[in-house]
Amino acid sequence: MIKITEIKTTITSLLKKAENIDVFFTNVSKTDSSVEENQIYKYFHVSLIPISTALFGKYLRDRALFVDIAYINDKADSNTFYDWMEAMDQNFLPYVQIGKRSITIENSSFKIVDNIGHYTFTLRFRDVIAIDYNEQGVLAENLNINFVQED
Repeated sequence: MIKITEIKTTITSLLKKAENIDVFFTNVSKTDSSVEENQIYKYFHVSLIPISTALFGKYLRDRALFVDIAYINDKADSNTFYDWMEAMDQNFLPYVQIGKRSITIENSSFKIVDNIGHYTFTLRFRDVIAIDYNEQGVLAENLNINFVQED
């Protein structure tokens, strides 16, 4: 089962490959401090939005999460955002490795809104629901099989 924390860890590591700046998954308020060191000018803000969860059989479920990665850079121009978009394509396409699983990103999109770059895609995958397995009886240790050839 893929946990949200695993998805966040993977996204954070991929974003850090593109640019080693802060990554936030909660709201960030820039400080209005006059001290320049306390102000945040450049960071990533990631929104993970569950779209659907559907049961598939007894132990499987299909999940979909919408991912919106916002690139906030107060000193960026359009070319900076386009370079960032290309770095995102290199890091996220054609698939994302989460733990031992590889999830294909079918498509992604990019836009600039109010001088903030947004890179979006949907994670769709089938997940196994945690199963409590209790052994019943004694398992066979050895099994001998004799084959007889008939004419």
